[in-house]
Amino acid sequence: MAASATLAGAGAFLSGGRGAPPHARTAIVPVVKGISVDRALARLRARGLRIAIPRFPRLRGEPTRQRMSDLVVVASRPHAGVEVQPGAVVTITLRDVPHPAGSPVIPVDAPATATVPDLRGLTYLQLMRYPMPGVYLAIRRIAPLRPSASLLGMDAFRVGSQCPAPGTEVAAYGRRIANGIDTGPSTVRIDLATP
Repeated sequence: MAASATLAGAGAFLSGGRGAPPHARTAIVPVVKGISVDRALARLRARGLRIAIPRFPRLRGEPTRQRMSDLVVVASRPHAGVEVQPGAVVTITLRDVPHPAGSPVIPVDAPATATVPDLRGLTYLQLMRYPMPGVYLAIRRIAPLRPSASLLGMDAFRVGSQCPAPGTEVAAYGRRIANGIDTGPSTVRIDLATP
């Protein structure tokens, strides 16, 4: 198999196949630069590689639209195309690319208050599907991802702490101010932990 054909496979094993067959002796680091962290984790895991993310940038997007998928890979070490052993660690560097947020809207029939749900222990993926009527979500901090935890993919990230506390009554959907809506009073700030 020609080297150019192997590299064109963007992560194909030198044995000629895709994925992480148990008999593979080496792997090629796939291209992850320019894609979201969730897609990068999936791509690297599919090649039988472990991932380290020593530092997460702060998410700058509006709480109404913050997602970890706003974090984009800007570098990997080793770089794409490098031959490594299956199970090798690839360290990735991220930056935040927030999407423009639409203006939050307070529904006409909205209650005056909302009760903050208990989000502690939810995985990131569960959190994104969790109904939170009347409250917004802001990610304060994301713990570094160690190679041993990377085998869990996005499920490695769990809500470790939150503020305000579960059961707290907050202004539903924020409060009206002169030039729009202040979402601060109805924003639940969380920290994502890893095992």
